[in-house]
Formats: sequence, C-alpha cells, structure tokens
Amino acid sequence: MRADFVFVVLGAIAVACGGDEDSVSHPSDASGGGTGGAGASPTGGAAGAPSGGGAAGRAGADAGLGGSAGAVTDSGLDAAPDAPPVIVTLLSQKGPVFTPTASQTMKKLSFGQKGQGYGWVRVELDVTVGDYQPEVPDEGTPDRTEHIFFGLFRANQTQSDQRYLMGSAAVTFATKGPHFRMFGRKSIGPGYTTYDSWSAAYTWQKGATYHLDCVLDGIADVQRCQLSLSGVVVKKLEGAVTYLDPASHLSSGFYVELGTGKPGDIEASPLGWAFSDLLVTATLWP
Repeated sequence: MRADFVFVVLGAIAVACGGDEDSVSHPSDASGGGTGGAGASPTGGAAGAPSGGGAAGRAGADAGLGGSAGAVTDSGLDAAPDAPPVIVTLLSQKGPVFTPTASQTMKKLSFGQKGQGYGWVRVELDVTVGDYQPEVPDEGTPDRTEHIFFGLFRANQTQSDQRYLMGSAAVTFATKGPHFRMFGRKSIGPGYTTYDSWSAAYTWQKGATYHLDCVLDGIADVQRCQLSLSGVVVKKLEGAVTYLDPASHLSSGFYVELGTGKPGDIEASPLGWAFSDLLVTATLWP
C-alpha cells in the first residue's frame, strides 16, 4: 500500500490527499489481463478471465487486480487492504495423462476435500486431436457424435443426477461441420431439462495439440471454456450458471473423467486422442 500526502496550510486549515493501489494475482484474460474489482472470480465477473494457454504453454502468469482507492482515517492511517484469495492446486499431472483406447475408454481422477468449499474450479489440459468416431443416429436431429474430453463431477453423492457439473467435447455431424461444445447444468436435480450446453462451429486440426481451459465459477455464476492453439485463443464459450452455490455445490470433493465409459453411444470417447498436462486449481470458499 502506498500513500502520498501533500499538506497545504492556509491559516489554521490543513488538507490531506492520498491514494493507494493493491495488486492481487489472478488468472489473466487471453487479451492480456482481466479487469479489476472485488472478489476472486477468474471468469471476468468480479475479477479477471481465465488465461489462454495452448500447446506452446499456459499464459497463466497472473495479472494484478486493481483495488479501490483507500480512504484516510481521522487519525491519518490508511485502510487495511483486502486479503488476497487463496488459490490452491487440487490436481497436477505433467506430461502424458491418458489416451483412450477401445479397451480403456475412460480414466477417472479424484481430488478436492469433502467439507471444504471452493468458489471456483478450473480444469486445464492439452488435447492432441486424433480420428473422429462414426456419427450415431439421433432421432429428430442430425446424426452426430460427441467426442468427450472431460466431465467434472461432485464426489460423495448417492444419486447420479447430483454428480455432473460441467464438461467439454468435440462434436461431429453427418450433415454439417464439427463444433466445439461445453456442457453444464441449469440446476442440480433429476431430468434432462436440468442440463445445458453451448456450442460453436470449429474445424479441428488432426494432429494439432490444443490447450483447453475451463472454469466453473460459483462467485460470478458463470462457466467458461476456452480453446487455444499455439498460444492463440481460437474459440471461447460462456454460459450463466445462476443455480451454482459454492457452499452447496462445490464442497463435497470432485472427480474428473477423461473420455467416457459409453462406447458406441452419441457420447463417445475420442479413441486415439491424447490428453496431457492436466491441472486443476480452485479458490477456497469462504
């Protein structure tokens, strides 16, 4: 904290002027740094947006959050700065992590502490593109296959409809070009209407390594998935998750599934696609 005081004495009147600036590390925006404000959100609500990584490396060097100007008290003391958010690493696996095959289509990894709340959870991994799986007929919509990258789930839940939180996939269609897709929830409960998805057309480059950066943010009520190639953001998806409450929904521990255990279904594991450099971070809540 820095304060500069200029005192001007006019008769018996003294005037004091001061200012301060706080910097708090946070995940930076792909364009070079998020905007400041209160809170610890990485999605751009109250704080910055997640960084665009890519095969060339994560742009995770965190830009500072600009704090509000501090007031001078009657005694001439500066106001104390807000404590920075506590960001923790829940899971880190460098190098090759998993390549789905016909005999092993999915890998499950657990992390997080039951009873500890998290304000947001961020999943990053590199994905090297392989071959597409055949499109599967879907009544009333174009034949398609969703090549599942990952799913993020709540652990320690007795009912299956209470577990899924978010995920991402490359989607191919029989009658149009491929897409980049993000999955989420409208609420936690039974029924397909509690699920949601966001999608954008994108032509995947076979053999290329993409950096996938996804955040589920219970502070700003936003989720976002960002796709980068060679350090350049090529697609970004964002959706509102107004149902999400850190204390209720992000406090039972987690697990992530790479690929999926449903071979031959519309939701297919991307056989031959390679997952590497998996990193999961979060901020403690409260």
